[in-house]
Amino acid sequence: MFEDKNKKSGGNDLSQNKEFRPSNIPIHTMLGDLLELEHPKKAVPFSAEQISQPPIKNNLTEAQKTSPFLNQLQDSASSNKDSSRLKIFPEVNVPRPPAKKIDVSEIKKDLFIRPEKKLAEAPRKETGQNRTIGKLIGAIAIILIIIALGGGGYYFWMNKQKELRNNSTPEPIIETPVESEPVAEAPQKTPKFSLEKPNYLQVDPAATEPDAWKNTITEYLKEVEKENVVGPVEFTVVDKENNPVGFPIFSKNLGIVFSKNILVSLKETFSLFFYKDGENYRLGISLDYKDGVNLKNLMLLEEPRLMAGLKPLFLDAQYIPIKVQRFSNNAYKNLPVRYLNIVSPEYLSIDYVVSSKALLIGTTRMTTKVVIDHLNPETEEMPQQTE
Repeated sequence: MFEDKNKKSGGNDLSQNKEFRPSNIPIHTMLGDLLELEHPKKAVPFSAEQISQPPIKNNLTEAQKTSPFLNQLQDSASSNKDSSRLKIFPEVNVPRPPAKKIDVSEIKKDLFIRPEKKLAEAPRKETGQNRTIGKLIGAIAIILIIIALGGGGYYFWMNKQKELRNNSTPEPIIETPVESEPVAEAPQKTPKFSLEKPNYLQVDPAATEPDAWKNTITEYLKEVEKENVVGPVEFTVVDKENNPVGFPIFSKNLGIVFSKNILVSLKETFSLFFYKDGENYRLGISLDYKDGVNLKNLMLLEEPRLMAGLKPLFLDAQYIPIKVQRFSNNAYKNLPVRYLNIVSPEYLSIDYVVSSKALLIGTTRMTTKVVIDHLNPETEEMPQQTE
């Protein structure tokens, strides 16, 4: 009885249209409304005849007319007839006020329009230099991490070892006695010359020439110098059988000259001394004299001839003989000293002392002093006196 109008009209259902796409649906935005306000369309006039509907024809059958449902259509048709009788007045153009131009920019200010969102830039492609720097930074970071881990591990290990050492009880050390082998001691060098006891100076009494005895003394002096002995070194002059040689023979063969009064006052026993004064070795002599002899007065009378008479004791010292020989007074260890500086007190001089038992003669001031110290160590030194 009733037919589906959609089927007759070919179907207006959008869901049944195979070519329908959601992207084809127009989207209504506020921007379109604003543009319509800014540019309004002109009003199109229309009349009542244009909108009048055509009369509905009543082509109903008898059965349809008696139907209660179709009676409504009849009533509506009759009402349409009545409405057609209404008087339609002619179209009147009513003047409208001019359209006010709307400033869209002001409306845009009042509206909150979301700022345009910029798309994120695509990541730039890394160049070779950037990759090298990145690798270098990564390598440095790895090295630092390794160093930190190694340092931490070493610190932990050291603390652990320290704790183990503190907690561990040291085991008693049992020393095994080792038999020590006897070490052969190096033979100590025996000094060739003694500084405490007299040494032997061997001469040939048959050699009566002064140069032969002087050469013998010089050879012994070189041996003392070779041993680097400062001295004083005391010698006893002996022959080949080690028998002491008396002073009269020694003085005669060496060339020492004393007056007869001095020679008869002296004993045959005497000692010869070598001493290194600075850079030079000098000689000293100790002569024992007889009791009851006033040797001091005899030596005062002998002073003008002493420089010439003691010349063999000067050895190779260079000097100029002094014409006027004047001795001066001095003192050492409570003993009066008479001296004559031929060159200087350190290089060459005649210093002599008459003690209670011996006549002491030195060829420098220091040589005389060391001979006194050697023979009389207990003697106290007295202030020096000069004339």
